[in-house]
Amino acid sequence: MEQRISSLDGARAIAVTLVFVWHLLVKSDIPLIWRVDYGNLGVRIFFVISGFLITFLLLAERERTGTISIRDFYVRRIFRILPAYVVFLLVMLAVLPTGWLVLHKVDFLPSAAFFSDYETPTDALGHTWSLSVEEQFYLLWPGAIVLLGLRRAVYACIALLLIAPTFRMLVDLSLWPEPPMRGFECVADALACGCILAVARERLWNNPLYRRLVSSPYLVLIPLATLLFMAVTIVRARILYHTIGMPILNFSIVMMLDRYMRFPDTTRTGRWLNWAPIAWLGTISFSLYLWQEPMSCVTGHLPLTVKVLGALALAVASRYFVELPFLALRRRLSVRASVLASDASAA
Repeated sequence: MEQRISSLDGARAIAVTLVFVWHLLVKSDIPLIWRVDYGNLGVRIFFVISGFLITFLLLAERERTGTISIRDFYVRRIFRILPAYVVFLLVMLAVLPTGWLVLHKVDFLPSAAFFSDYETPTDALGHTWSLSVEEQFYLLWPGAIVLLGLRRAVYACIALLLIAPTFRMLVDLSLWPEPPMRGFECVADALACGCILAVARERLWNNPLYRRLVSSPYLVLIPLATLLFMAVTIVRARILYHTIGMPILNFSIVMMLDRYMRFPDTTRTGRWLNWAPIAWLGTISFSLYLWQEPMSCVTGHLPLTVKVLGALALAVASRYFVELPFLALRRRLSVRASVLASDASAA
């Protein structure tokens, strides 16, 4: 069975909902809704969770076996990500001639090769940029821990907390070519925050100020104030938006995530995050993330409820007919490999 950590599935549910609602409403006539970039908030929640969870699992493996197997890590990622993603891309390719979606042939290569954070596709594949960022993280982070050692790898993460805002500032000054919320070097600080949380979580908890903040019911005021600050600066002071607002938002997500992992049963929000329907939505969040963008930008008029229900139906089908069967296959192959290894050592 997959290892579950309290509140993470609920946090994924919030993240994918924020992204989906953003894509549904970003072209709407609701005044100034674009100023509160809750779509960006949703993606950053995903990045922090990914940095935390991948690091947590790598450290757990090292604690259990004394080492980290890069090969096993990539096998797990391939079975976790590629089946649903390949099916998604094949369906998009099949839909291409129909004109139902805004799609172009040139968009498929960067999406399939995981460099769409630098060559961002149009509408229906536009969201694949964040999956490219994730894959680039998977490519770099386990090797960094193994080759550099955990301490130096964490130092690299701390450096990213400064490097990424610097790149975003260079973009704002037209001194760097990549979109400030897309290129890996511009968004990696969110992933780094999650990695640092996984490594230093107990050390942080022993800090009186951090403990007081995470334990406080008023902690939510920090991300709310940060979003307000970002809404004010998004037009007239984008350098402040990218160099101050985004880092504080990352730290806020880290603290909120840690709070509800520590207090899943003793806070109202913690109980809600772990409520079965919300947690279930989190378990289909990857597939829902894949399908929400095409359903949001389908050509022609479709009622909002049809778009939502259509995305949910496709996500459920992807989860139960693609994701879970391939995860079960991976477990069977892993057991078989363990048995063969045992037999070989016994011989």
